[in-house]
Amino acid sequence: MKTLAIPINTASDIQEDFTVVSMVNQGLRAAIMPHLTAVPILPKVQYSLPAPLKRVIATAILSNALHVLAVFTFLEMLKKFDFYSLAKSTY
Repeated sequence: MKTLAIPINTASDIQEDFTVVSMVNQGLRAAIMPHLTAVPILPKVQYSLPAPLKRVIATAILSNALHVLAVFTFLEMLKKFDFYSLAKSTY
């Protein structure tokens, strides 16, 4: 966004996704939201960006702790998971 748009001053920070989508539907605001957060998205409030935004996903674990097998299994699953195909299928 920083390379494509001018800085925008915001007047409020609303945390509830349904409220944000409802306000966009009424023409009271604009918003950029993760797709799954706003589902179902009303067709009249959807707008495709010229370039998709990317989001970094991180994990955090205690480095010097004994973890159960499920933690290591989860981390291995994340390494192998095809997030790109998942993201493409939602557009």
